[in-house]
Amino acid sequence: MDIFLKEVFNKEHFLPNQREIIEQILNDRDVIAVLPTSAGKSICYQFPAVFGKKCFVVISPLKALMHNQIADLREKFGITAVQYSSAVSDDEKRRILTEIVNESSAIFILYTTPESLQSTALRGALQ
Repeated sequence: MDIFLKEVFNKEHFLPNQREIIEQILNDRDVIAVLPTSAGKSICYQFPAVFGKKCFVVISPLKALMHNQIADLREKFGITAVQYSSAVSDDEKRRILTEIVNESSAIFILYTTPESLQSTALRGALQ
């Protein structure tokens, strides 16, 4: 895990609690992690998504934050992440839905909003 952390995220070590959270996720355990600001929450879902080559869903009401995190993931780490929200065109939403149901999808993180979870199309794709 430490080598992957260095190679992909350019970090020397995990912050407190990150390793334990990530290990539980990688062992297919349900995890609720409540961490303070700047405690490294993002790596807790970014690491297992890329390491396990699975699509993780992140729910946030903050579209601007999603946009910034997606840009950072692509620019800094080459990680494919997308946003499914009212800020995205219907054509882009259809493309995202088609991609996430593909088992060989390159999308590792899908950011969405609470209201977007009301979409039957998104819920169906996630199931």
